[in-house]
Amino acid sequence: MESAASLRVAFDLLFPDKIIDRTDLRIVSNNSACGGDVAAYLTGARARFNTHVIDNSLTESEFYVQQVSTGKTVHVKLNPAVYPKEVKTQMKKIESGTFEPKDIDLFQELQWDYAKRMVNRPLRESFIVEEVKDYKCPEGSCKDLGKRKDNEYTNILVR
Repeated sequence: MESAASLRVAFDLLFPDKIIDRTDLRIVSNNSACGGDVAAYLTGARARFNTHVIDNSLTESEFYVQQVSTGKTVHVKLNPAVYPKEVKTQMKKIESGTFEPKDIDLFQELQWDYAKRMVNRPLRESFIVEEVKDYKCPEGSCKDLGKRKDNEYTNILVR
């Protein structure tokens, strides 16, 4: 939920007219399911076309999102002040390996409460966002496997 909300904030800045052109996006994310998978799904970017670059120095809800046609790039990440300490504490307990089933239930309840609070306030308040001038996207880790064909006709008018 956090990563999807983070990308919504970026999309609102890159596409203020509310029409998001997934063929006009490049993204840098980490490799987590929360970050990497959501980035690929919501942007249409692909590692095999070097439009989705993995950078594991980024956090799960941190992205560089670039509108390819304009070069406009935004860096967006969760504002650490909004992440509940209880969620972090419970996550650390579970990741330690010393937990009981009730700890998983509590973690789920805490995360659900956090998600409901986040979506019931303006998303922009939960994220730190900045436009990055002259952003140079890092090289992708995947060899060139061909050209994307889904964006060849983006600027063709339909009659």
